[in-house]
Amino acid sequence: MIPLKKISNAWLFLIFICIGVVLGGALGSLFGNTPYLGFLTYGKQFGINPATPFVLDLQVLKLSVGFVLDISISSIIGVVIAIVVYKRFL
Repeated sequence: MIPLKKISNAWLFLIFICIGVVLGGALGSLFGNTPYLGFLTYGKQFGINPATPFVLDLQVLKLSVGFVLDISISSIIGVVIAIVVYKRFL
């Protein structure tokens, strides 16, 4: 049986990672237009384009799924900072 403390630590770590991705992406979008910080917006998108989603038509139910994972330099920096903060303070 997995101890409850290990499970809560895993969820807390996942929350820290998500916060790091969101804050890193937001700061990259905010500072991406400045002359010396333009490199923060370099990245790659992976996934199913929301403009042309995967559609499953069952006549009664129509399900469309689309997702995009946008990885940029700023989001990677945010994840690294989140890991450092997690390891340092918890």
